Amino acid sequence: MNIVAPAVIVTLVAIALLHLAWGLGLPWPGADEAQRAATVIGMRGVTRMPGLIPCLVVCAALLTVAALAWWQVKAPGLLPQLAVLAAACVFLVRGVAAWTPFWRAMAPQQPFARLDALVYGPLCLALGAGLVFIAMRARP
Repeated sequence: MNIVAPAVIVTLVAIALLHLAWGLGLPWPGADEAQRAATVIGMRGVTRMPGLIPCLVVCAALLTVAALAWWQVKAPGLLPQLAVLAAACVFLVRGVAAWTPFWRAMAPQQPFARLDALVYGPLCLALGAGLVFIAMRARP
């Protein structure tokens, strides 16, 4: 296994655990919940972090993508390959969205807007590209 797959899988698991921690009330980043929401969500008028259920949904989705990527590496097949490619498309679209006027109008709050362009968007693009690499490298 090359370095791409473990890097993508570990990153997805780490982000999933971060979402779980937010759902359980992790007081980071930011000094208070409004600042945390401005950093993590960035949407106009949002001053509270999502509750446990939305965070668990995101956590489960990220862990599912990590598991599918692992499956594709360990036992390549058409089903995991297509699922990993679908997830890659989601990450790539989200990554590109970071620089679109539509997305910026939806999520204009700082520091989210700056972090989105510098960190969140590029991270999504890197994860999307890594997932494409995983899907295409391990052929069924």
